[in-house]
Amino acid sequence: MEAEGVALVTGASRGLGRAVALELARRGFEVVASMRDPDAGAALLAEARAESLALRIDRLDVERPETIRVPAGLRVLVNNAGFLTLKRLLLVLNVAEDAVGEEVPDDVRAAAEKRGLGAVVLSAQVEMDIATPGSCSEAPGSNGSETGAPSA
Repeated sequence: MEAEGVALVTGASRGLGRAVALELARRGFEVVASMRDPDAGAALLAEARAESLALRIDRLDVERPETIRVPAGLRVLVNNAGFLTLKRLLLVLNVAEDAVGEEVPDDVRAAAEKRGLGAVVLSAQVEMDIATPGSCSEAPGSNGSETGAPSA
């Protein structure tokens, strides 16, 4: 795969998501590093700017579908946040209940289901946008994002 176009990395504020966002930018992608709290990406943005990488920080919370926006020119999706499918999540919760002999509290189950569902919604949105040429029309920075180095 030629490194060009936009890569969206969810859960990019730390850990694996942060490392993947930087590596994709180093390889030539214009990276949208998304996270619940864009302020948590300050160090990532500073590192990207120091290396003159095309990386911007965007707010995306898989628990809040209204924050899910697919950037124009999307070529790569690294869905690092909320990585469970709803079906797998429900299976895990049911196994946990059986293992401890107690029900998972409703508030914990609801929060976990909401998070898992957010990841499914993001993946489905990307699949629909990719299947429809020209439908990824989100303008860079239109979600209150901060931009690192300008893209060429």
